[in-house]
Amino acid sequence: DNWTALLNAAQNGNLDDVRTLVEYGAKIEHCDCGQFTALMWASYEGHTRVVDYLLSCEANVDAIDEHGISSLSWASGRNHVEIVELLLKAGASPNLCDKNDTTPLIWASRRGHTQVVDLLLQYNATVNNIGMKNMTALLAATRGGHGETALCLLQNTSIDIKVQDKDGQTPLSHACAQGLTDVVAELVRHHAYVNTVDKV
Repeated sequence: DNWTALLNAAQNGNLDDVRTLVEYGAKIEHCDCGQFTALMWASYEGHTRVVDYLLSCEANVDAIDEHGISSLSWASGRNHVEIVELLLKAGASPNLCDKNDTTPLIWASRRGHTQVVDLLLQYNATVNNIGMKNMTALLAATRGGHGETALCLLQNTSIDIKVQDKDGQTPLSHACAQGLTDVVAELVRHHAYVNTVDKV
């Protein structure tokens, strides 16, 4: 599987072992068969101190795996808030798309990770990128029933509230289906079109 001692230590969050291995010449950017680096494994598993150390060793913050997914996308989708902040401060791109054109913001929005969404927006994440299943962040949040996340996204003045997914559903349609009353009110206040017909 192309594994090394460093990858094992990073995946398991063993900071002392990671530090020792790096000091004795372990290759920080070595990848396993899925193109995961040590930083990516630590970000995926939520090992904040290991991430912090690897960043101090100038690990490639925007390395991607075989699916084009970055450390920031993994941390965003798994709600590792402190790691997301560390990666962003280290210069990680908030708009790096994977092979499905999905950004960290969409990953966080589809799972209702509002703190992460707020952080990404502070670092100028693009709000209207269309990713997997023709979803924007707002479509993903409303479809998933994540009202708080949707309201956070709606604070961004550039957000497209009339966007439609592959079935012709809008954020308003999804919000109504999910019973997100506050989101429905906010969308209507922002002049969402109330008579859109879907394609189903």
